[in-house]
Amino acid sequence: MQQSAHLLAPLDLPHVVEATLASRLRGQSDLESIAEQIDHAIAGPYLRSLGPLPDQPHPALRRVLAGHTASVTTLAIAPDGRWLATAAGDPFGGDHTVRIWGPATGQCRYTLTGHTHAVTTLAIAPDSSWLATATGPFGADHTVRIWDPATGQCRHTLTGHTHAVTTLAIAPNSRWLATTGTAGTVLIWDPVQGCALAALQVDSSLYLAEIAGDTLAVAGGHGPYFFTLAHGPSATEHPSVDATFLAARP
Repeated sequence: MQQSAHLLAPLDLPHVVEATLASRLRGQSDLESIAEQIDHAIAGPYLRSLGPLPDQPHPALRRVLAGHTASVTTLAIAPDGRWLATAAGDPFGGDHTVRIWGPATGQCRYTLTGHTHAVTTLAIAPDSSWLATATGPFGADHTVRIWDPATGQCRHTLTGHTHAVTTLAIAPNSRWLATTGTAGTVLIWDPVQGCALAALQVDSSLYLAEIAGDTLAVAGGHGPYFFTLAHGPSATEHPSVDATFLAARP
């Protein structure tokens, strides 16, 4: 039932829920008798399946998470395994939300609203305490948003990119965030204060970003770039990351 519950939403049509439920149960030896009881209880015409349905879920499927009204564009699982996030988007309008789900129950805990275009990238902090989302590349709102998964509230809206944000990467210690975009801009953010700490421009649109230790790797049309967060004289102003500018790493 958990596998097919999303198909049983009430519709303003006669006997649709009963007939649908019976069709999902039929062909399963331990549930065949229940399907027959449902058939006998339907008063009036209905569609009865003549054999096993070809779209029956795989036995490994636990739940279907239903709620988005546009294509799901990306998802991520919290490192602690207690929740996951999904994002949706349609470049022509519709659902631009992010949803937080409880995998044990299949319930949507929060629907995160605020982006005005399709959400195409998200990342969850390694300590599972926050997540970041961004839109692009079609009609993007050029913002990055930091969310609290425990409350569903937006902590910060980060502005600085002038074109679509393409990737998000979070440091292993969860204390800083890197974003890249089609304008070739690399930005480093403090997710606690919601401010930009460092920026650098390259001559290429960027589409990939990864962080390993204190090394940031980004890549685009001209190949990979490698940077490290270097210590500057004002680093103490942002003790959460202890860095203020990007330096190229050979």
